[in-house]
Amino acid sequence: MNVNKDNLVSVEDFSVDTLNKIRDYIDNPQYDQIILNDNEVIKKTYDRKSDDLGNFQAIGKINFMGTTKHSKTDIFDLLGKVKKATYTLFLELKDKRDPITNATSYDTTAYTKSQLTVFSRKIVELKKQELLKKMGKQGYMINPYLIKPFEYNAAITIWKKL
Repeated sequence: MNVNKDNLVSVEDFSVDTLNKIRDYIDNPQYDQIILNDNEVIKKTYDRKSDDLGNFQAIGKINFMGTTKHSKTDIFDLLGKVKKATYTLFLELKDKRDPITNATSYDTTAYTKSQLTVFSRKIVELKKQELLKKMGKQGYMINPYLIKPFEYNAAITIWKKL
């Protein structure tokens, strides 16, 4: 087996059978580590107590939103109350959000009058559920109590002022 200076092993050093086993283990989420030993694949089961959760999006505490109106409500409860089209719009806004502040925008300049009416109804529904608030002309802020931005305290301050 040839190991280069970066401790990387060439694929040519393994049989097709071994490479297929490696692919199977990589595709299986229960394995965190695959150790190769003399052209054999040794699997290590994922340690569920590990603090390393990888990349994820932090959501607020379950059953707490920080407001008295929805004191026992979380993001799942609120999203379950909106129409499917409104939920789809929320997902688009979430995907465009700034992860530092939760600010997001949606360009409606090319919309017709009827499209703007439908869009406005969806926004009103999201605002009614306190999923977002308006910021400027085409800007919005997603509730930081529900999806936590990196600058959580600053986002909370802005949210309370909106």
